[in-house]
Amino acid sequence: MRWRRYTGNTGMTHLRSPQVHNLGLKALELEELAATEEYKAIKRRLHGDEASTSPDFIDPYERPSLALFEHHATRLIESAGLMRNWRQGAARSIERRLTGFEVTLDSGERLSARNVVLALGAADQLHLPEW
Repeated sequence: MRWRRYTGNTGMTHLRSPQVHNLGLKALELEELAATEEYKAIKRRLHGDEASTSPDFIDPYERPSLALFEHHATRLIESAGLMRNWRQGAARSIERRLTGFEVTLDSGERLSARNVVLALGAADQLHLPEW
């Protein structure tokens, strides 16, 4: 995953955004997660004896640790079952159908969807046909 590779390469320990900017529904969801025994066990596994001194949030803006944010994201992905519908590949065509769209991947797999979101990475370039 690019996120983990990029954050690892930069030595990131905490996010730049405040704790209220999270993926959950509640503004203080990260604070609640940091207080759980589940996360405390993960933190001990990651930091060993230094777990008690490794801050979950730092100033300014109470920015969350990378480990806490990644645990938060993983829990949400698992609880929503998002991996059941995840496909890795490049879309070769998107065609409008009566009930939505049909997306053909570079593998030949065809997916049907009511909606399609183009989420291009920083290195990918959108190509629009001349028509």
